[in-house]
Amino acid sequence: MVEPCLTDFARWDRLRTAILERLLHRREVFAFSTLRKILSKDQILPTKDIPLLVPSPNALLSLSDQILVGQSFVASTFQNSYGLIIGKNDMQLIAQCFGPESLDGISCDEAVVNVDLFLDALRGETSVGRSRTLDQLYSQLQKQAGKPQESLTTSWIQFHIETTAAERIRPGVKEPDQRFRGDELMAALPLLRSHAGVTRQIFLRWQMDVLALVPSHEAMLQSLHQIWGDVVLSLLTREEKLNWKLPMP
Repeated sequence: MVEPCLTDFARWDRLRTAILERLLHRREVFAFSTLRKILSKDQILPTKDIPLLVPSPNALLSLSDQILVGQSFVASTFQNSYGLIIGKNDMQLIAQCFGPESLDGISCDEAVVNVDLFLDALRGETSVGRSRTLDQLYSQLQKQAGKPQESLTTSWIQFHIETTAAERIRPGVKEPDQRFRGDELMAALPLLRSHAGVTRQIFLRWQMDVLALVPSHEAMLQSLHQIWGDVVLSLLTREEKLNWKLPMP
């Protein structure tokens, strides 16, 4: 039977569904973070030296910061690690839609895929307003760190997460949910360059990956409260604050 001619969007939707099914089947909390790390292993490095500067909090990733890999590595990763064979035409579609705008300073013999753009589109936004909430959280954490005009640092983030986890464990209190352990959260942070600055864009990508399998906005807020503490309460609307103690559906 001849397969009907599909639009690029229909092909992408079919491919995305197949990949998501493989990820969900594993039932791993950090499934998207793990996939991002696996695909980043064969990163193509720039052929020319580029100055390493601590980025401003709202800086977008430059070409030297982007995680670029060859399309053959993407195909082999899904086949070897997830048992999913992606056809040649589908791989060309991925490279066409999620390739870098420029290859200046990059040398590769095949089409290149921007891992971050590809996985951001694959994951999507699980619930409405999720990225906006995380954007607000980043600003609140900047204020809490005492540096509202600077990027958060990995050392401050790690200290804050560990402190929040320690405060949740009190004598006579039921053991808290251990889905988001501090060491695993830090390990799920997207790859950084030699600086330790976590920009707003990287922070959103990190938290969106970690919370990708948390289905609703209410459940996401509860998970954020577990990770970041009471600073999350400042993000809630009046209605959300009134319903804060309602059980999850």
